[in-house]
Amino acid sequence: MWANNMLFSYHENGKLKDLKFVDFQLVKYSSPAVDLHYFIATSPANEVRDKIDQLLDTYYSQLLSTLAALKYPLSDVPTMKEFKCDFEARAFYGVMASAVVTPLVKASQRKDATFDDLAHNEGPGSFREHCYTNETYKNVLKHTLPFYDSLGVLD
Repeated sequence: MWANNMLFSYHENGKLKDLKFVDFQLVKYSSPAVDLHYFIATSPANEVRDKIDQLLDTYYSQLLSTLAALKYPLSDVPTMKEFKCDFEARAFYGVMASAVVTPLVKASQRKDATFDDLAHNEGPGSFREHCYTNETYKNVLKHTLPFYDSLGVLD
């Protein structure tokens, strides 16, 4: 959840009138591995990215616990081994998020940080150039690219 998933409506006096949650990005029924890769590529601190196995173990454990509480038949849930194989097979989603979403998430706040500027201005000093060259984004790539390379996505 972040500000771009919220639609605000204001009264004329500037006070909040209403708020709606919206998220139509990649809407589909799929493996949780897709969301995990998106999360890993865009959101956590590098210290978390360095502990992917622990993250997956915790996620899987919580998934089983939640499904059991919902009385979902655990015999229908993939094993941890199957879950990790699925996670590895869907690693391309993380690479794509790293290339498309993470630059925007890690960019600094700027006056020219608009989709119009992103789409039409690509020269030196532009917002688009900043998205892909700022130190925060480059630091994230130093952690995510070796991880995705280890999964064979960059072969």
